[in-house]
Amino acid sequence: MKQSDTEVALGILVAAYPRMGITEATVSVYREALKDIPPSELSETVKTHISKSKWFPTIAELRCAVAEKNCGAPTKSEALGQIVNAIAMRTAKDAHPLVREALEMSGGLWEARTTIHPAIWRTKFLDAYEEIRTRKLDEIVVDGYELLPGKEAPMLGE
Repeated sequence: MKQSDTEVALGILVAAYPRMGITEATVSVYREALKDIPPSELSETVKTHISKSKWFPTIAELRCAVAEKNCGAPTKSEALGQIVNAIAMRTAKDAHPLVREALEMSGGLWEARTTIHPAIWRTKFLDAYEEIRTRKLDEIVVDGYELLPGKEAPMLGE
C-alpha cells in the first residue's frame, strides 16, 4: 500500500518532533484536513515549519502557511508602497485589488493625497488592508485551496 503525500508529510513531521507521540487518530485527522493542499505545497510548508518552529504545527498553522505563501496578496509594506505609487501617479489602477479595496475603505485616493494627518490615515489604511487580507486568507483556509491562483477560481481580490 502506497502512502499518500499527506502521510509522507506527516511522517516527516513526526520524525522531526519525536516527543509528540502522535496517534493514528491524529494522523487520520491531519490526513483528512490537509488532503486538498497540493502535495508539493504541503511538503514545502512542512520543511519550512520544521526549520522555523520548535513546536509541532496545528492543522490551521499548516493551512494558513500555504495560503499566505500562495495567495498573491501583497504584504502590508508592499501595499503601502502601492499606495505611495498611486498617490504619485494619481491613480490606483495598478494597485492590487485588495489594496484598492482598502484604499476605498480609508477614504479613497483623494483622502490619501490631501489628508492633513498622514500618519493617522496610514494607520487607518493598514488596518483596513490587514482586515481585508485576513478575510481573504481565511476564505482560502476554510473553503479550500482550489481558490489559490493558478486554479480555476479567481485570485484574491478579483
